[in-house]
Amino acid sequence: MAGRDDFEARLRRLEQKAATSEAQALADKPRGKDSTDKRGTPRSGLGPMVPIVLGFVTLFGIGALAAWQYKLSPFEILGDGQMVSVDGWLSGSAPDAAEQGPANPREASRVQTEQGWSFTGSGVANADYSPMIVADIAAGFDQNQPDPAPLGFDVFDANTECSLRNPVEGELLHNIRIERSNADTLAHAFSTQSMVEALDAHIEGVTSGNAENYKIGTMAEGRMAKVDVFVTDTRAPLYLMLQDFRSRTIWNLHLAEGVTLSHVALIGETAAVAGLPDGASVEALRISDFIKTDEFGSNDEIRPCMVVPWRVPQDDWIGLAKAKSGNMLFENQMYSYNAGARAFAAWYQDAMGGWTPYENLVAVNQTAHVLAGPVPDTLVPYTPLSARRAKIIKADHILIGDDALTALHDETLAMAIGGDVAMLDPAPVELEVQAQ
Repeated sequence: MAGRDDFEARLRRLEQKAATSEAQALADKPRGKDSTDKRGTPRSGLGPMVPIVLGFVTLFGIGALAAWQYKLSPFEILGDGQMVSVDGWLSGSAPDAAEQGPANPREASRVQTEQGWSFTGSGVANADYSPMIVADIAAGFDQNQPDPAPLGFDVFDANTECSLRNPVEGELLHNIRIERSNADTLAHAFSTQSMVEALDAHIEGVTSGNAENYKIGTMAEGRMAKVDVFVTDTRAPLYLMLQDFRSRTIWNLHLAEGVTLSHVALIGETAAVAGLPDGASVEALRISDFIKTDEFGSNDEIRPCMVVPWRVPQDDWIGLAKAKSGNMLFENQMYSYNAGARAFAAWYQDAMGGWTPYENLVAVNQTAHVLAGPVPDTLVPYTPLSARRAKIIKADHILIGDDALTALHDETLAMAIGGDVAMLDPAPVELEVQAQ
């Protein structure tokens, strides 16, 4: 309890220190949850709230109009995922090729961040974090070729019990654990409830009388990202445990010759897998089915179903160095990483029959490509996601294309208000005034 009490004391100090940061974060927050998911700004002031309210109550129930409240996260204050290069690059993404000049493209493909190594562009995450690009292990990959989404999805049910099939005798377990993918797709998967909340926020923004209200254009947060997984271990039949903390990932598998893949387990939010070979089985745990909150200090505790895949801070994390120097923000963040990793490991080992989450582990902050196994002697054939279908756990809405996302929100909103969406934003009315 002493450790938890220390944490609570630090958190109270953090909240006091972050009070001004919260106001600034609110002021700086973009008007849409996703910068690509925007509607137009209103042309006038308040719209007809009565039909909006009645329509929403009719369609979704009274609970749908609960107030939306922005909650500050320490990760947002800190700019989670900002790239800080060991070579002295500025915060932000790596410099483009013109700026790099003759620099080694492998070195340029990885950057150290506050939350550990991230691999950018064609960089490939691997067990020892060495500089590596897709061209080192695969043939047929084109970084400049668009690969927006799979051909389609085949739905399966996520596990309703907090359990996973255990590796059987003779199988070899590989763990892939990422904070998030850095390669977005045009696929979206989300619940009806999240869409209702997004439309509530959008209506609040449109009817605020402020054309710059950041809630205007809010849509359900369901954009999926992708990660290529190059599987090269031929020592035994493989059990792949693919874990993603903060993005909805489509894992695109590429198997080297001689690899036998027997089972894939997915841990994350709405997750999917493409390239699953014949005979391999798949199952998934959706984090939000078992962990209902995702707030600082609340999802890092030991519990019967602690499925959030926290990573253990490493000595080379910039965030850990800042914590050791007395930075209170990073002290609390690293506390959550450590506590969360312990809790996740305790659940994992119990659920997996004694196997640990550190078996053949690759764990990084961000990446779009990862290697499970050794560098192959022969390049692995690359198949883009857009040439495959993917198996995805069931969600209320699964869409491909941003236009489809916008259309669904607009159609739902039109149903809710009982007419044209333009009712929210009526055109200015010019009154004719007769001379006296």
